[in-house]
Amino acid sequence: MQTTIPQGSSLEQILKAISEIYPEYETEVIRTGLMILDFAKTVVSAAEVHFARYDLSQARFAILMLLYTNTEQSWTPAKLADAVGITRATITGLLDVLEKDDLIKRKSNPNDRRSSQVVMTENGQTRLRNILPDHLHRVLPLVSVLTEQERYILSDLLSRLYPIFEAARRNEK
Repeated sequence: MQTTIPQGSSLEQILKAISEIYPEYETEVIRTGLMILDFAKTVVSAAEVHFARYDLSQARFAILMLLYTNTEQSWTPAKLADAVGITRATITGLLDVLEKDDLIKRKSNPNDRRSSQVVMTENGQTRLRNILPDHLHRVLPLVSVLTEQERYILSDLLSRLYPIFEAARRNEK
């Protein structure tokens, strides 16, 4: 996966070059932006490797978690797409794979015959219950290196940045 900071270049070299071309931008803002982009790409790449262990993708795992933890909710493909942050076309393919693997099933929506409801199968629930202990065992240590206060600060910063990045993502569509 291509990183924001190409191999063979240091962050300092890139910052120096950018600040010479664009002196009106604060170097520390650029540094932080590049570090966030690099970190995000690393997290996404690591997550894909992690979920491949379970023959899942991040999006399929997210769908299963929504269905598993929000059983009182009536989930249509459109609601799932919105909740996971993907397109309607993408959700169809993801649901096809999950249904083929007998992890979910689609049934007629009694409130709207033009749409379907998505529910987790017993096999899907069992599979997720079997995955979660290993998933948590592998994921929790990634942030346990931070103190409780650092985790709180990081959570606060991410919750402040999330809406800004989400708005930018929506505007790119």
